[in-house]
Amino acid sequence: MNETELKEICKSFTDDWVETLEEKDKKGLKQTKLIHQYKILKDPNDLDEEGNPKSCKIGFIEVSDHRLGLYLIRNMNNFVVNPRTKRGIIMDFTLEDHRKLLKRKQKLESQHKKQKIEKESKEGKPVRKPKKDKKKQEEKSKLKTLNS
Repeated sequence: MNETELKEICKSFTDDWVETLEEKDKKGLKQTKLIHQYKILKDPNDLDEEGNPKSCKIGFIEVSDHRLGLYLIRNMNNFVVNPRTKRGIIMDFTLEDHRKLLKRKQKLESQHKKQKIEKESKEGKPVRKPKKDKKKQEEKSKLKTLNS
């Protein structure tokens, strides 16, 4: 299976899901993109006859609506794409913790600033304190709201 086949399958399941919704729910969905991206992992060491990397048989679908994600898991699980292999798609649900990603980003930025200051002091340039960044303050406030 390639990404275009996965996209077509997901689109058909998504269309089926939209049909099951009530009219008031459909109105809000018209403005949003339901599926953000499709990715299939490929093994660079395992090549086909044309020299293209073969699939690792692992793919990812990023959806915008939690209900759609659950629908895809329920209905696409064990869906057989190729009848010759008789193996179905295995779906699972994951979430990334955006708070941890935000903390990691802040930590990397502070380390980068410290390295820059150390480099300037070694070169004999006057050491100046970094100014408080508005973006950093906004990210801290977002983090506080997420934690509460």
